[in-house]
Amino acid sequence: MRTNIADVTNIVLGEKYQSKLGMLRSLSALLSPEEIRNRLPESMIAEASKVSLGELDGKVKNRKDLSFIEALGGMLYVVYATNNLVRNTLAPSLGYDEAIAKGSYFLTLMAAKESFVGLTDHEVAGLVAASQLDIVYFPKLESVFETAGMGADRGWGSKDIKTINISTLSAFVIASLDLYSMKHGSYGNTTKVGSTDVPEKFGANIVLADPDQIQELLDETKFWFSDAHSVKTLHYLSHLLMVETINHVIGPMTAPVSKETKLYKVLGVNQNVHPKVIAKAYAFLHRLGLVNLGGVVALGGVDVKPNATKSNSPSWFKEHSYLDELSPTATVVSMAAGQQFLGTEVVDAGTFGLTIDEETLKVRNELAVLLKADEEALRGGPLAEYLACNVALVLSATDLERGLDYKAGLRANFQRALASIENGDALATLDNYVQKTGGKRVSWL
Repeated sequence: MRTNIADVTNIVLGEKYQSKLGMLRSLSALLSPEEIRNRLPESMIAEASKVSLGELDGKVKNRKDLSFIEALGGMLYVVYATNNLVRNTLAPSLGYDEAIAKGSYFLTLMAAKESFVGLTDHEVAGLVAASQLDIVYFPKLESVFETAGMGADRGWGSKDIKTINISTLSAFVIASLDLYSMKHGSYGNTTKVGSTDVPEKFGANIVLADPDQIQELLDETKFWFSDAHSVKTLHYLSHLLMVETINHVIGPMTAPVSKETKLYKVLGVNQNVHPKVIAKAYAFLHRLGLVNLGGVVALGGVDVKPNATKSNSPSWFKEHSYLDELSPTATVVSMAAGQQFLGTEVVDAGTFGLTIDEETLKVRNELAVLLKADEEALRGGPLAEYLACNVALVLSATDLERGLDYKAGLRANFQRALASIENGDALATLDNYVQKTGGKRVSWL
């Protein structure tokens, strides 16, 4: 038990975040300075701590890329700004005011680089490595499937139309297959139903401040939803700033998964981050021993089917990407397993033996309408088929690890996921999860 260390964060947000802050405080009370120091090698932190914000500012403004260590050093300012425990442990002489000023600037500086120049895999890896210091709790798991999306995608050019909450629903389907599954997210930004809204609006109590209770929930339901504000502090700053930062990249890549737990992951990207950047970043983090990667599938839905040259082009992808999930037209997919980047391919609905009507995926951006569509997707029909395609991509991460042709296994994985939906197992998993959290199931049909 830690003692005589300041409260975990100085940033306090609005009323709906207060229960999450309470959970964050309870879990962080169990985090020791020794555990924080063991997250990253001491020599790595020492080298990154020599990086000045002025150097980073000059490089970015001259359209130069940062090294892994430089990105790590810049992101340390952000972690020191939001997480008092980490700052007091690793940089006790750094004042809060200096940290919050430098951290805020670095976040927006890198957001500009992402939009106008692009991020490299080493930059992303450095940002993620520093951010791992911020996570206050990891469950004990040998392996886990984790689903995520960056959001901030263009969709159909209007905030009035969205899709179902594909990554959250996929996590429930995976759990229904008796595989440990996690979803990490927060409230919606451009959508009326964000990741956190899904379990809460279906009646679950996601504020579980006792690690034993979280572990028991995982063992009994195979599923845990972790709100970003309950297990780390970085999102407090981006929500305080109320501007676009790089947290939509960092957040999905820093779920509460220990570096000892084998990770199988799917991550949907926005138009500014080519899928190969994410896959290569994970492979690099694995080489450094900071992630135990089984397999990762990073993907972005595009509006026209590309050839191999175009699918590997960040500029082409930026122009044509519009969904951070599977597209009815074509999807650019980049993969890695362990320390190896495995390349980029293109899949479409035909890969799964389907045709997908794009119009069926469009859902009005209204709370009740979106939640009704989410529940329908867990029961059957066209939305269930679309959901099963995304689940199949997650399951294919194990094929990557075993050196199998993931495309050859996609149809079988699709049928496996669809069967779990159509026979009621996926919906039963949601019902069981809500009950085990002490909630009362709410239906939106």
